[in-house]
Amino acid sequence: MYDYTHLYKNKGYKYAYSVVEDELFVERNGEKIHFEAPKYVKKQCKKFLDDLDKSQNENYPYFFDIKMLKKLEKLLKLISFGDGFCVGKSCFDALAEFQWFILINIFCWKHKSNKKKRRYETVVMLITRKQAKTFLSSLIFILLMLLEQKYSEFYSVSATKDLATQVKKEVKKTIESSPLINKHFKNVRSETRCLLTDSIFTPLATGLNTLDARKPSAYIADEVGALGQNSYPIEAMSSGQMSVPNKLGILISTAYDEVNILEDWVEYCQRVLDDLVEDETIFALLYRPDDAKDWLNDNAIYQVSPLSVELNNKGITDNLDYVFSKRAKAIEIPSTEANFKTKLLNIKVSSINTVPFISLEDLRLCKIDEYDWTDKEVWVSFDLSQSGDNTAVSILTWDERMRKYVCQSWCFIPEGKIEEKMKKEKVDYISYINKGWCYPCGDKTISYTFVENFIINTLQNELKVKIKDVSYDRYNATSTVGKLEEAGIECIDIAQTYAVLNEPTKKLRDWILNEEICYVENNLFELNVSNAQTVFNGTGTLEMVSKKSSNFKIDMLASLINAVIVIDLELEKPSVYETEGINYAENPMNNWWDF
Repeated sequence: MYDYTHLYKNKGYKYAYSVVEDELFVERNGEKIHFEAPKYVKKQCKKFLDDLDKSQNENYPYFFDIKMLKKLEKLLKLISFGDGFCVGKSCFDALAEFQWFILINIFCWKHKSNKKKRRYETVVMLITRKQAKTFLSSLIFILLMLLEQKYSEFYSVSATKDLATQVKKEVKKTIESSPLINKHFKNVRSETRCLLTDSIFTPLATGLNTLDARKPSAYIADEVGALGQNSYPIEAMSSGQMSVPNKLGILISTAYDEVNILEDWVEYCQRVLDDLVEDETIFALLYRPDDAKDWLNDNAIYQVSPLSVELNNKGITDNLDYVFSKRAKAIEIPSTEANFKTKLLNIKVSSINTVPFISLEDLRLCKIDEYDWTDKEVWVSFDLSQSGDNTAVSILTWDERMRKYVCQSWCFIPEGKIEEKMKKEKVDYISYINKGWCYPCGDKTISYTFVENFIINTLQNELKVKIKDVSYDRYNATSTVGKLEEAGIECIDIAQTYAVLNEPTKKLRDWILNEEICYVENNLFELNVSNAQTVFNGTGTLEMVSKKSSNFKIDMLASLINAVIVIDLELEKPSVYETEGINYAENPMNNWWDF
């Protein structure tokens, strides 16, 4: 059993506890205002508290190192702030609670099998301006130079020389303001050296420095969003750590509205925190408002400003006043609105005109472990991709006993592109393949023949379903439809327009919210659905799920919607009371559109 009594007094632990227990407050204009932390900050804090409990189990692979915590606390008493509101104060006394939380997670979680090896290898921070992120970066470098093994190399990677210089300046300033450690460091023009460990910190700018052939024990990518779509700097640093036993990469940035690799990492971290992807080596604090559309709500500011809120509660109101003044300006001067939202609220402005299809929490209320499809009449649908991308097949039925619809979906990917897709999309397709949720087929392109055989043979002969019909998006489908029809299967062409997709999109959402549908367990399906975004037509009256605007592949959801569309098509048919009589209508499988 591990004794964590000392940890419970630490500000980092108190922050996690306050976040999870919804005990966050801000003093504003003489009023004590309660607010909640952003969704994914809350999830990371809860994971921290849960992992402390799990670590007491001998089979859990990680533990929280109290000896390292005490060492960290001693060092932070020796390091002082060089400027700002806390100038001259020790970091031990003046660090904010969320800053403590970051540090103790980076340095104190260890492997039980190797007590010198840190648990977290990648740290991602989405943080707004005015939250001292450059200072935090510099402090992490100083601690690493003091704590890591001799001759370690540390690098900051930035898009420009100016950004790289900022981190170096902050390191120099902090060291020179800390007389108790100053003598153990030497600052020269291009680097900072720790004389105790012979470690070196070097700032690098991607356009000026060669990044290959370096061996970083740790690196910090500052303002990742400024790198745009250039993933090379991070890849170069990461590949250089291949033989490093205790590797660490830290990605810190405010939001950027342009397409950039930061959003890829943010989305990946969200998948991990949503338990859609298993990755025990990543730690993330993502300060972004839960409701981007409600940006005029004070709560949006409080959610993304942990340092400003804490300083404000100590009587230092400048930071928070600054953000509120910028918001007032954004209201009065529309041309400044986008910059305010992006830099001070971490809102990606270009995503505001989209709406999440459904939340993961609502979706998971509809999950079932398994289902016997034998002799079930099903509506099959597929969404064929370009030959090198994902394809999906879904089936849908009405279950009379449960009085619910039941669905199941499968994904198909090119077998020869698995590693490439896993690296690019940060999705563990091999795990999904092993669980039968995804099928590799073809080489560099999808084997449509495999998909056709899956529908004709696997569904009918192995799952033993009775196919009622197959609905499809005509894109790339001509040949496949021909083969299905030759096999005696009726196929229904579904136009992919607002007019056609609006009603089934809403219908499926309502089914989920009202728990009128259930799906067979499939994390890849959850990933497709939870990250899907809907877009609206010009008048804002019709919506459809958008592949372009969504954060991840949504082929499995798109194929399911194609099946739901058939329900709307059936509504256009004459009344069954007129054509078949009342006895026919009493069978739910015949008038299933009424449920």
